[in-house]
Amino acid sequence: MSDPQEIKQIEARLCALMNERLGLSQPSLEKAVRRAGRRLPSSQKKRAQVIIEALAKADHPALFAQLSETNLYRADVRLTEYLETIDRKKLRVDSALRLVASLSFNVLLLAAIVITVLHLRGFI
Repeated sequence: MSDPQEIKQIEARLCALMNERLGLSQPSLEKAVRRAGRRLPSSQKKRAQVIIEALAKADHPALFAQLSETNLYRADVRLTEYLETIDRKKLRVDSALRLVASLSFNVLLLAAIVITVLHLRGFI
């Protein structure tokens, strides 16, 4: 990472990947990470934060010289690997199944309460 332009290319690539995999069309990595919320684990948020901090330092030559290339490269590689494993279709199916399971449990619980009340009142 001898050039600040490389960090901006990393940001653009990660933003495009987040748009593709998470459906987040944000102009900057910082906004995309904030918008991702719980869909992005805290370890991945920390890695993204390393890149975001590098972006802030990229405009200042003295601060840019202080960046650790290995940490930046490692954060980029691991965040990219994580984002590439995400399947949007599977995420949608999982969230639909979670919703159906939650609704089913609530209906069963309500039925159990109604039957118990009816039994205590002597109707059953």
